[in-house]
Amino acid sequence: MKSQLSFHVPTRPMLVAARLRVLFERRGMTLLPKDVAPPLTGFQLALVPAGPTATWLYTDVFDALPDELGRELSQELRVVVHAVGTAEDVIAVERAEAGRVTATVSVRGTTVLAGEGTDLAREVEGGRTLAEVLAAQGLGAFGRHFDDIRGLPGVLVLGFAPKATSGSAADDVIEIDASLSCPTCGEAMRKVTGPRGVFFGCVRFPLCRGKLTEKQAAAQRS
Repeated sequence: MKSQLSFHVPTRPMLVAARLRVLFERRGMTLLPKDVAPPLTGFQLALVPAGPTATWLYTDVFDALPDELGRELSQELRVVVHAVGTAEDVIAVERAEAGRVTATVSVRGTTVLAGEGTDLAREVEGGRTLAEVLAAQGLGAFGRHFDDIRGLPGVLVLGFAPKATSGSAADDVIEIDASLSCPTCGEAMRKVTGPRGVFFGCVRFPLCRGKLTEKQAAAQRS
């Protein structure tokens, strides 16, 4: 399973898009023109209609979004937002209401790793997988990956980049790390400093948007 982060927001895509623009502008990001690829320090989001009054939000980079995004959307739009992260065989869910987290759970298979006592954990402890529990609640689309849905009909793709670098396809200084390989295509990686700190991006960017965090890079080197 590819690592992926998604959000279920019970509001129409255009309303979610408008709020995202405001939230990211507060963080020093700017919305890029349509069909303009973000730089390595930016990211893209895919907004997919989920029925007439709900949206699935997917990101192209697992760790590109702020940890507080689900909480902020729940407060700004006055809805219950579920953030679902998948990494290998682990699924983690954070439920946010009125700007605060009301439930969290992390599960591997039918083993609860964190969040005991929540309604989601109790369902898993009863013998169901977390994927089955989420599907029963209408949240079964969390496992889809950005690359698989970005070109589908009805999908709205938004690109964001730091204001200081929006419109720039690459950094002025390129520092290639020959000890690392791209997790997507296997090519070399280069060091990049973005709004959330240092990370490593594929040298084939923008043809490949493979990335590694510092922690992932350290693990690959060891």
